[in-house]
Formats: sequence, structure tokens, C-alpha cells
Amino acid sequence: MMSQGDTKSKIVSIMYIVILVAVVAIGLFGAVTSYLDYNSEKAEVDGTVISSEVDEDSSRRGVSYTADITYEYSYNGQSYENDNIKPGAGTVSMSRTEAESLVSEYSEGDTVTVHVNENSPSTSWLVDELPIGSIFGSLAVTLGGLFILYKKRTQSASSNE
Repeated sequence: MMSQGDTKSKIVSIMYIVILVAVVAIGLFGAVTSYLDYNSEKAEVDGTVISSEVDEDSSRRGVSYTADITYEYSYNGQSYENDNIKPGAGTVSMSRTEAESLVSEYSEGDTVTVHVNENSPSTSWLVDELPIGSIFGSLAVTLGGLFILYKKRTQSASSNE
């Protein structure tokens, strides 16, 4: 018969594994999305910067910055709005200096070149380069999560013997 402590320990272990699997999935999604967007059939169209500012996010880990650049463009007669700077999903934290430099390159009202995924025209970005940092970061999170899952599983297996 299992004691209440053993049951609680198993529940915590299962929750831990579920969270790690989610982290691994998110990491893989980020890496794959970036890679697929960059390698998609893409078109270059003119767009207009709607807003361009540095966002500051304070947390217990410190302050991080992102360049929040929103632009609009038309593709095949349809209008779109987006804020992706590079291929892939989401924004990237950077130093204040990097964010300010990027924002200064894309001022409100500027005409810019927008790279549009021809198969999914609502997917676009401004800088057409493979985001190596994001991909490696996503892969590091994935591998770290898999390693922790492996260690947890081997610990669990040895404690059941």
C-alpha cells in the first residue's frame, strides 16, 4: 500500500515531468518556426512603420528590453500588420543599447522592406536573417529539459528498485 507521502511525491514528479515536457515543446517550436519561416518561399514588399519604441520589462531577474516595431504592409491586395523583426515567433530580449539602435533604424512613418511568407502572408519580418541566437537558445532549453527529464527518470527508476 502506498503512503500519503509516496502519493504526494508521485504527483509532484508527474507535475514536474509535464512542465518539463511543455518547456521542451516550446523550445522545439521556437527553433522549428524560426527555421521554417526563414526557409519559406518569401516575397519582398514595401511596408510602413506604424510605431517604434523600446519596451522595458522588469522582473526579479533584472531589466530586459525589446524593440517593439509594428509595421503594416499589403500582399496580393490584402492588408496586414505585424511586429516580427526576424523570422520566427515572438520577440527577443536584448540590451537597452541594442533595442535603441534597432528602433532608430525603423522610425515611425518610414517605408521599410517587409519579407512575407508567400504561403502564409500574415507571417512577415523585417530583417531577413536566420535568428541563430534564438534557434540555439531554443535548442538549449530543449536539450536542458530533456536532460532533466532523463535524470528524473533514472532517479525514479533507481528509487523503485
